[in-house]
Amino acid sequence: MCQEDSGLNLSAEEEIAAEESLSVYCKPVELYNILQRRAIRNPLFLQRCLRYKLQAKHKRRIQMTVSVPGIVNEGVLTQTVFPLYILLARLVSDVAVAEYSAVYRFRRACILTSFTGIDDSNQAQVNFILPEINKLAMEAKSGSLAILLVSFANGGCCLWGRIPLESLYLSWEKSPNLSSGQRSEMVLPVDLQSCLLKVCHHSFLVII
Repeated sequence: MCQEDSGLNLSAEEEIAAEESLSVYCKPVELYNILQRRAIRNPLFLQRCLRYKLQAKHKRRIQMTVSVPGIVNEGVLTQTVFPLYILLARLVSDVAVAEYSAVYRFRRACILTSFTGIDDSNQAQVNFILPEINKLAMEAKSGSLAILLVSFANGGCCLWGRIPLESLYLSWEKSPNLSSGQRSEMVLPVDLQSCLLKVCHHSFLVII
């Protein structure tokens, strides 16, 4: 606690001014002393509070897992689509180039090498972390985000398909499991179309 030095001879006005100054000074000092005593008794108090906030923030986010079930063609599983690249990409609307059908920007490309359940491969599914549901709603309704599936073939050609994130969000919105924080599964058909493709600056995907 802060205490006055009673050994000083001050006038009445000086004593009032000294008391006011001491009061202003003591408030932050007393708060500091309280925090210091708490930190001594429990040194991980502040770190634990910060960790709880980070964990709560991550829990509000959505983890999306993408996998490809086995496709049966006359009783035989078709493996010709692998390796299959999965990208969470954004359509670049301000790039107007006549010879390009579409330009997408992406951060990373994940690779699937097998169907789900065929073997114990770690590359049978890929994960993406999406924003929390309210922010995801705004992103989805903009119509620019999509999941791209790209399978390279010979001669510079490739097969590619697109799943708009808006269609996924509309399905998730109707799912009682997802709204309650539980796991939700859905199966979506994707048509792969042939095209020419090139990657520019390691972050832009150009569909020709």
